[in-house]
Amino acid sequence: MLYKLIEEASRVLRTPPPVFDFENPPEDPKEIAKNIGEAMDK
Repeated sequence: MLYKLIEEASRVLRTPPPVFDFENPPEDPKEIAKNIGEAMDK
Protein backbone atom coordinates (compact mmCIF):
# COMPACT_ATOMS: atom_id res chain seq x y z
CA MET A 1 0.00 0.00 0.00
CA LEU A 2 1.42 3.39 -0.99
CA TYR A 3 0.37 6.60 0.67
CA LYS A 4 0.22 9.85 -1.30
CA LEU A 5 2.07 12.92 -0.07
CA ILE A 6 -0.08 15.96 0.52
CA GLU A 7 0.66 19.67 0.31
CA GLU A 8 2.05 21.19 3.50
CA ALA A 9 -0.73 23.79 3.54
CA SER A 10 -3.42 21.12 3.39
CA ARG A 11 -6.20 21.52 5.94
CA VAL A 12 -5.86 17.85 6.88
CA LEU A 13 -2.48 18.67 8.44
CA ARG A 14 -3.94 21.59 10.39
CA THR A 15 -6.94 19.71 11.81
CA PRO A 16 -6.32 17.51 14.87
CA PRO A 17 -7.32 13.87 14.41
CA PRO A 18 -10.14 12.35 16.45
CA VAL A 19 -9.12 10.90 19.80
CA PHE A 20 -8.16 7.24 19.38
CA ASP A 21 -10.46 4.95 21.37
CA PHE A 22 -8.22 2.16 22.67
CA GLU A 23 -11.22 0.30 24.11
CA ASN A 24 -13.01 0.19 20.75
CA PRO A 25 -10.47 0.89 17.98
CA PRO A 26 -11.87 1.81 14.55
CA GLU A 27 -9.33 -0.54 12.92
CA ASP A 28 -7.38 -3.55 14.11
CA PRO A 29 -4.24 -2.12 15.84
CA LYS A 30 -2.16 -5.04 14.58
CA GLU A 31 -3.21 -4.25 11.00
CA ILE A 32 -2.33 -0.56 11.52
CA ALA A 33 1.12 -1.54 12.83
CA LYS A 34 1.66 -3.92 9.90
CA ASN A 35 0.71 -1.22 7.36
CA ILE A 36 3.00 1.35 9.01
CA GLY A 37 5.88 -1.14 9.01
CA GLU A 38 5.34 -1.96 5.34
CA ALA A 39 5.21 1.74 4.45
CA MET A 40 8.49 2.38 6.29
CA ASP A 41 10.22 -0.47 4.45
CA LYS A 42 9.47 1.10 1.05
